[in-house]
Amino acid sequence: ADVTSEDNVGYQAIHQAAQAGCIESVKLLIEDISLSPNTVSSKGYTPLMVASKEGQTDTVRFLLSAGADVDHTDMMGRTALHIASGGQHADTVRLLLEHSAQMLNDKSGTTPDKLARKDIVKDVFKLHGKIT
Repeated sequence: ADVTSEDNVGYQAIHQAAQAGCIESVKLLIEDISLSPNTVSSKGYTPLMVASKEGQTDTVRFLLSAGADVDHTDMMGRTALHIASGGQHADTVRLLLEHSAQMLNDKSGTTPDKLARKDIVKDVFKLHGKIT
């Protein structure tokens, strides 16, 4: 099987594994198959972004340790931090901020903290001094 073929949403095997939180599969694809942790899907998503969307914090941690670009942007200018914040994943937001994720504006001018609706997520941004 071709690990770089895409499914109907544009995800390759590494994106699918990251989405599901299958750290061992992600690790195998990066370390044994030599896929980049920054593999970009046809829609502009990296495995880090996909894992962040699902709140797969342990997978996010592994991808960051494997060299994932914390500030990669998709076609809308969103980063993993935008995506984790929009998904209300406080632990993932905290981890990304601890790895120096930047408070970038997406193409609509929105910073990640503006996507936080749950108090627990807002508090993470406040704790890190990242309210814009």
